[in-house]
Amino acid sequence: YSCKQTAIPTYLYQDEVDDDLVCQICLQPLIRPLDTPCGHTYCQECLTSFLLESDFCPVCRTPLMLQSCRKPSLLVHKLLDKLMIACPFTEHCTEKLAGGGRSATTQETPASSSSAL
Repeated sequence: YSCKQTAIPTYLYQDEVDDDLVCQICLQPLIRPLDTPCGHTYCQECLTSFLLESDFCPVCRTPLMLQSCRKPSLLVHKLLDKLMIACPFTEHCTEKLAGGGRSATTQETPASSSSAL
């Protein structure tokens, strides 16, 4: 299975990202995370795409429906927002930003993306 998150840019994270903040479908830091009832967390788009073809958790294979998934705790969002990223336009910019993969360069801010769910 491959994730179909083609609209989401690749970010240059400055430090190693904790495994608990990585989606087990796309293997990237979580974007708009969702928690499953079985305790796993995935990017919203990754999980939605996965569940179009399957009806189980990608990690433990527990039966799963998207409607049973919830936004994670505020702590998860805070940890994601602390991740430092480099501007993807490294030829012209050396700026480093906090924000869990959301920067002004991508036209999305942590405040606007957090309320999108």
